[in-house]
Amino acid sequence: LLLVAEVFTDGGGAARYRHYMRYRFDFSETQFAIVAELLLRGAQQPGELRTRASRMIRIDSQQTLRSDLSLLQEKGFVRTSGPLEQRGVIVDHTFYPSSETPGLANTSSAVELTELRSAPENCTPATDRDRIDELQARMEQQQQEIDDLKQAIARLEQLVR
Repeated sequence: LLLVAEVFTDGGGAARYRHYMRYRFDFSETQFAIVAELLLRGAQQPGELRTRASRMIRIDSQQTLRSDLSLLQEKGFVRTSGPLEQRGVIVDHTFYPSSETPGLANTSSAVELTELRSAPENCTPATDRDRIDELQARMEQQQQEIDDLKQAIARLEQLVR
């Protein structure tokens, strides 16, 4: 089923799009706002999510938000880095292609991942660990490049003097 389609109009140079999520998913208005916000901005904490999603539809309390997030999590559309009641928990959607699914950092450590309660089958802690290892290797490589560039700059400064 098509989720997004381009809409062609007379005039106007900018492309326009229409979503058809209402035909595919049985979300409440609040749940639509939550999913839209996660799709737009990516993973975030519940407080941020409530503030931003409230621009689309009023979310009266954190408890209301947690309730909707729990329902979305049970259906497999949302995943978290820990219990929703925990301070600093991160929430993200599960609509990523399997090759792009990012890991969610545990609030106690930015490197270690918690087991996600309702992660889709294509998002396992093992693939998240592989992704972290890959990112750490890239970061080390970039740090080495930075060090090499600093040395090159120091050599150039000596030549100029």
